[in-house]
Amino acid sequence: IGIHLHIKLTPEMPTLNTEGQLILTSALHKQDVADRLLKLLMIARINKIPLSVIDRLKWDLGLPNDYTQTIVPQFPDYFQVTSTGNELELVCWSDKLASSVMEKNSTSSFPLQYSRGFEVDKKFKKWVDDWQKLPYISPYDNACHLQAKSDESDKWTVAILHEVLHLVVPKKTDKDNLLLLG
Repeated sequence: IGIHLHIKLTPEMPTLNTEGQLILTSALHKQDVADRLLKLLMIARINKIPLSVIDRLKWDLGLPNDYTQTIVPQFPDYFQVTSTGNELELVCWSDKLASSVMEKNSTSSFPLQYSRGFEVDKKFKKWVDDWQKLPYISPYDNACHLQAKSDESDKWTVAILHEVLHLVVPKKTDKDNLLLLG
C-alpha cells in the first residue's frame, strides 16, 4: 500500500508479550490488584467509587481493561458493581488490609525532601516540625471528629494522599486523578 515502516518489533517482543500475559492472568497478580482496589474503596469515605474514576486510575492501579468482568466477579467478598452499574462498592471491610504504609513502617512523620534551592525559613521549619509531631491518623480511620482546616485534618489528608500514591504501581499519578478521588 506504499507505507514504509520506520520501526519494527524486536525478536524478543513475542516472548515478552507472552510473559506479560502470563503475569496478568496469574492468581498472585489478580490477588494483588484486588487488594489494591479494596484498599482504595476502604479509603473512600462512602465506600463507593464511580467506575469512571476507577477507569481513569486503572492503568496506575495495574487493573486489566476488563477488570469489571475479570477481577470484580472473582472477589465477591471484596467488592461489587452497584445495581445502577456505575459504581464499585465495598462489600466487606478487611482489618488485615486496613494498615497504611506509614503504620507498617512504624513511623508517624512523613519523609520530606525539598527541591534544590528551596530555602526554608525558621517560621516554616518550626511549623513543619510541629506538624510532623502531631499524632498520625490512619487513612483507614474515620476522621469525622477532626475540625475542618485544622493541622490534624491536614495531616490526615496527607496520610490519605500518601497511601493512595503507594497503592498505584508507579507511585505517582496525574494531579487530575487525585482530584477525581476528592
